[in-house]
Amino acid sequence: MRDDSGDLPGTNSETRRIREELQHLSEELEVKEFGQQDNSVDVRSSIKRCQILHFAGHVIFPENSGDLSDSGWLLKGNPDDRPSTWDLLRPGELRQIWKDAPLLVFANGCQSAAAKPLTRQQRANSQGAVDLAQACLSAGVSAYIGAVWKAPDNVPTGEFAAIIYRLLAAGLTVSGAMLAARDEIARRFGEEDLTWARYVVCGDPFTRLPFDTR
Repeated sequence: MRDDSGDLPGTNSETRRIREELQHLSEELEVKEFGQQDNSVDVRSSIKRCQILHFAGHVIFPENSGDLSDSGWLLKGNPDDRPSTWDLLRPGELRQIWKDAPLLVFANGCQSAAAKPLTRQQRANSQGAVDLAQACLSAGVSAYIGAVWKAPDNVPTGEFAAIIYRLLAAGLTVSGAMLAARDEIARRFGEEDLTWARYVVCGDPFTRLPFDTR
């Protein structure tokens, strides 16, 4: 899933690169892309049946970091508009939506630019990321990759995701792919670019994608 509203243009190239990497996993692997223009019922139906779920878009967290039940992935709407106009995929819905959960969920999400102090924003971001991860894991997801603070819409963010999938396609475990991707991103963009430090793996670190590579 990507944000094709124009608000996060980098997500289009990110999902294109990921599609290319996933197509190396198996000739029979079906890859579907969804954006804000797609029907929400179709999006949820595909999420219900997928084996790998990648989200590239806005993650919304509430102003009150103590109550994260209203956090979620923004499927439709603009984060600067009224919450009543949003279509959020919340943690509670994720726990209910899967009968057979995906093997891997990668949430490459960016919080809306809410006007609040940075330390409070980072705390809400981090706690919200953990809440979403726990929702997925409790639903049966084997491994979850997520950003523990804001992921900017830039080249390193998209490249990190593409590298992860390239390494998974090569047979690495999720934790092995994460460590190797961190090293490659730091080498290419410099350690001062904190993309390498932004992501964590939750769940089973030894998860591998069960597809035959070419």
